[in-house]
Amino acid sequence: MYILIFALLSAVMVRAQNPPALLQGALKRMPGVTILDPKIDFAGFANAEDPVAAGYWPPWVSGDFDHDGKPDVVAVLTRRESSGIQFAVLAVHSRNPERMIWISKMAPPIYYGVTFLQENFSDRPPNIWKDRILPLGCVSCDANSWVRWTGRSYEWGLFSSSDELVAGEQDIFSVPDENARVVGKSGKCTRMRAIDFRGSEPQTRWYLIETISGKRMKGWVPASVLHEGSECYWLLESQ
Repeated sequence: MYILIFALLSAVMVRAQNPPALLQGALKRMPGVTILDPKIDFAGFANAEDPVAAGYWPPWVSGDFDHDGKPDVVAVLTRRESSGIQFAVLAVHSRNPERMIWISKMAPPIYYGVTFLQENFSDRPPNIWKDRILPLGCVSCDANSWVRWTGRSYEWGLFSSSDELVAGEQDIFSVPDENARVVGKSGKCTRMRAIDFRGSEPQTRWYLIETISGKRMKGWVPASVLHEGSECYWLLESQ
């Protein structure tokens, strides 16, 4: 009985959500593309997870992602082709609602929804980053990566000047190249902020940083040496 009631409630939740007008307008310009509907789109997947039961519904988020004071939207969309169902993650901004910004283009891998990145604590409310969007390639896992708008595009795992970053002992370079001239060296626990970047992949990205603790320095460091947060006791222990 309880399972039946929950299933009926889930179905009602799926149907009851009205997409934002910004998203509805985008869909009118894309024949054959629809908003994710788990009951239809996951029908051929034996091991598909349930984003509605997990609380990841509706399959879009709204917010001011480009910081222009107007609401934007990011959603999971689907399209049926002869080869099977395709999934994509699309952003539409109020600044230019006719521009389709594909965070992930149509492809077979499943997307279950989209949410905001958040950090949970046992003794206080979670910290939610409303400018870090988390497309869900899985539901009950921690393997999902987040994206952020740069002013030009959405980039995966991108730090901005508002993020608190720390690094250990690290050469700081004049240009984003480990063979470049060294302009300084950070200490064992140096706080810094990112003011620019080069590279679209987190693994190979470089950041132009300014130190905000210790000796003031400015230069380039590889993304691999940066850690988020203002505390670095764990970093000191590892060095």
